[in-house]
This record gives sequence, structure tokens and C-alpha cells, in this order.
Amino acid sequence: YSLEFQAKDKAMTIAQQVDEISINHHCNFLAVGIHGRKKEGADMTICGSNTSGIATDPVCPLIIGKVLEERKDKPGGKYNWMACVDGSKESLKAIREALKLVDYTKDHIEVIHVKKFTITPESVKSMLDKFFEDNNFTNWKFTPLDW
Repeated sequence: YSLEFQAKDKAMTIAQQVDEISINHHCNFLAVGIHGRKKEGADMTICGSNTSGIATDPVCPLIIGKVLEERKDKPGGKYNWMACVDGSKESLKAIREALKLVDYTKDHIEVIHVKKFTITPESVKSMLDKFFEDNNFTNWKFTPLDW
């Protein structure tokens, strides 16, 4: 890996500068760590302004990590993943990116779909069946949620 330091560009927000660096380096993934908000009484589960800015319109697939968990520390070395889909083919991008990171022999993906009036859970399930079959991944579960 390489490590690069750049001075903060005062004409850009941190999110804009991170996007620019990601584009210039042709990044395949952007990983951002968060600590939650620090102000007294703040909700620690909410991202800070920099992470929120980066996540609003990411220039490449984005992974946001709150707590460092290593595979060796997980029972059986297994990670459980979650992907949210809205029923569009574009929403499969989240699962496609997760499949690049999973251990096919151990990991599990939970797919969540919030039922909307125009797309039935059955049609989403059918799309996912084909998608996972095409990608030779069998350890997944589909959960539709009521809107």
C-alpha cells in the first residue's frame, strides 16, 4: 500500500477533497471510520459531518466502519453482512460489492427490502434468486419489511 498526506484545501470541504483524491487515485473502494458525534448529549450513532458529506454522493463504493472487528475474533471466523435493496437492478450494486468482500464458505448476507406499493416482495425475491445463483452464492436470506 502507499500512504499519502495532503494539506487541507481551504477552498474545498473535506468530503469534496476526499472525493477528488479518490477519483485521482482511481479508488475501487473508499473506507471511512466513524466515531459518532462528540458534542455533549449528541447521538453517538449518527455520523459526523465529514462522513455524512462523503456518504451523501460517494464517487466509488463506500464502506463505513464504526468498530474494528477482525474475522479472527468472530465466532467461526464468520461475518454477517446486510444489504438493502429497493427492487431496482441498480440496488444490486450494494450486494455485488459485498460479494467482492465476503468469504463464500463462511459468511452470510441478509438482504432487506422495504415493501413499496409499486414493487412486490415476490418480484424482488425472484430477482435476488437469479442474482445469487449467477454469482454462485447460496448463504443468504431475504427479509421484506412493511413500509
